[in-house]
Amino acid sequence: MAYSKDSSIMSDILSAPAVKVSPIVGGGAKRQAFGYFAAADVLATTVGQTHSVVRIPANARVTDLRAENATMGNGAFDFDLYATDGTQITSAGSFLADFPLTAHSFEASVDLGLTPTNASKDIATLFTTQIGTAGKTGDSEFDLVATVVTVSTGASVTMGFAVEYIQP
Repeated sequence: MAYSKDSSIMSDILSAPAVKVSPIVGGGAKRQAFGYFAAADVLATTVGQTHSVVRIPANARVTDLRAENATMGNGAFDFDLYATDGTQITSAGSFLADFPLTAHSFEASVDLGLTPTNASKDIATLFTTQIGTAGKTGDSEFDLVATVVTVSTGASVTMGFAVEYIQP
């Protein structure tokens, strides 16, 4: 029995002639970047304070963000991309908004809020306009930075982050 419907990737593969599929959506290498904040650094004292988390390649398709920490209270971070020289690329939680400082486990993924179409794009493509506006089109890597949006009132704890991505 033949398939009745194909995904867009399968349609490309099965077309005549076949359309080449990008390795970031079919066959790329899965990688992980890990970073953590020491307990003393996590309990932010001011809104707007930033913490750099990890550096990821511009050609990476981010698939997952995981965190590990005990409950800290009611604080929250926004996650945005910065150029490696500190220039802000995305703003106001464009990458991930209002990440709560409640308990997290590496067993659970954080919803990045990407649509199916956007989930198949690499960083450079997904944020092409913002990267161009910042004058960073030649950059090969970007930093994922957490910005305090709500100050935590709880105890400070060590907070680990694992960012998983596919790279061609």
